[in-house]
Amino acid sequence: MTEKVQHIINDIRLKSKLLHNRLISERERSSRLEVELKEVISQSELFKINNTELNHNITNLKSELETILKNEIDSQNSIIENRDNDIDNLVREIEHCINQLKK
Repeated sequence: MTEKVQHIINDIRLKSKLLHNRLISERERSSRLEVELKEVISQSELFKINNTELNHNITNLKSELETILKNEIDSQNSIIENRDNDIDNLVREIEHCINQLKK
């Protein structure tokens, strides 16, 4: 009987050591995962900051583009107005010349 008890005690000791080793292994794994999680969170924060900066840059570039397009449209309208005025002036001159010729 004592041999049987000793055998049971040895089995319990072995299982206890095994469980202890598993516990240590899981603690190490947990520690590694915590470090990895902190790194991922840090990278996520950096990505959020970069994303915010990029969105700000996009907004600024869109605004600049709108301003440039508006200026270009205004310039084109001005050119068209100048052409119209030039044409009107030429027509007046031609009419004046025709009137002069009629006299």
